[in-house]
Amino acid sequence: MQHVTIGYDALVIIVNTANPLETISRDTLVNLYTGKIQSWKGISVWDQPVVLVSKELGRGTLELFMQYTRLRHPQEREKYPAGPFISEAAFEVGSNLESITLVGGIPTPSVTCPWVLSLQCKGRECPSRYSPWKV
Repeated sequence: MQHVTIGYDALVIIVNTANPLETISRDTLVNLYTGKIQSWKGISVWDQPVVLVSKELGRGTLELFMQYTRLRHPQEREKYPAGPFISEAAFEVGSNLESITLVGGIPTPSVTCPWVLSLQCKGRECPSRYSPWKV
């Protein structure tokens, strides 16, 4: 039997187009998702609160994110008591469409969420810095 690579997957961090963030380090990502950083002003010139969007437990995207950040899902406290854990304040979604809708905002001024950080999955190896996708 021969091993043949037929594709790759990647973990992609997405932010709204109004967010001025251009790159993000792994440490900053961990500080955002643990709730240590709660305002974009802590890492950029944008003075808005951070709203986190994460994936449901059992999703492949979440598995990649947890491997990359070494964070655990809040529901895994008994299994991994030492943590660290993704903030319980993060909104959980199942599909990529839900993430994109929350981060990009529904196209009416009253419901846009321009300061949300989310994760999308598209790869195997993750760099130490990301250039977030704008949606």
